[in-house]
Order: sequence, then structure tokens, then C-alpha cells
Amino acid sequence: MRRPVEGRGGATVVYEFERLAYPTDVDPEDRALLLDIERADGRIDLCRIPTDGGAEPEVLVTREDVSAGGGRYSPDGRWIAYHTQTVSGWDIFVIPSEGGDRKWQVTTDGAVYPHWSLEGTEIWVTHFSGTLHIVNVDGESDTFRVHGSRQGPTVTSPDGSGSYYDLHPDGTHLL
Repeated sequence: MRRPVEGRGGATVVYEFERLAYPTDVDPEDRALLLDIERADGRIDLCRIPTDGGAEPEVLVTREDVSAGGGRYSPDGRWIAYHTQTVSGWDIFVIPSEGGDRKWQVTTDGAVYPHWSLEGTEIWVTHFSGTLHIVNVDGESDTFRVHGSRQGPTVTSPDGSGSYYDLHPDGTHLL
């Protein structure tokens, strides 16, 4: 549903789902909502729907035997970071926001729930131990580049409900 934050006016139904659907982000121009949508087999697909409703969900990432979700738009709206199961566990990937087959692997050591820095030059990822890693990225051109990472602080370990931190817009605080 879509409803004004201040509570004035009524809510409008964007889409009704038969299965569980978890919103993960809204694009910077408020045109589309990213969702984790449960499939009949219980796994998750990363999907998108327009915020004004009237369209079927578009599947952005689906993998036959594993889940993919936790999608977050980059601040400029050009990229989507998400997590999916890999042979090493779970890892972070980035795709162009318009979709397609191109993707870049951001982590290889097990990480979930990406968060972009306000400038879009870092992706913060959570390991199951609760350790945060800050990955330096460059999405200015038509391709995406990863330039190393550094360890961040430790937070509460993530679980199926999500991660238990967020980046403050000032880029210097964790909430």
C-alpha cells in the first residue's frame, strides 16, 4: 500500500500479493519499489513494481535453486546491490537498475544486506558474525568497479528479518 507519511489522505493499494512480499527500497525518484517476493518453493526473488501501481511485479533476479533479495538502489538510482546464495554461502552483487544480464560480484566471503553510502562510493555489507565491511566501489561509468574493502565495526548479526543497522545520511554515524 502507498500512504502519505503524515497520515492525511487515504492509502492506495499498489499491488496485492498471494505470497509474502517484503519491501527493501524505493528508487531515488519514487517511481519503483524493490521487493523480496516469496516463490511457491519458499525461495525469494528480487522484484520491482511501480509505486503508482497498475503493473505486475518485474522479476530482476531469480535463480532456480536459491534465493536472491535485499535489494538497495544506489543514491543516483543507476545500480541495485543485492545478496544471493553462492557456492561460498551468501554474497553481494550489483546489477544495472534497468535490469538485464550484467552483474558484478562485490563480495566473495559471505555477506548480506547491502547499504550504499550517501555518495554511492561505498557499499556496507554485513557478515553473519556481525562484522561490517565497507567495500569501495565506482559506478560512474557504464561499468561497475570494486576497489577493495576495509573492516568496519561489529553490529548485531543479521538474520532472515534483515540487518539491524543503517547508515545515517551524514555518512559518519550508524543507527
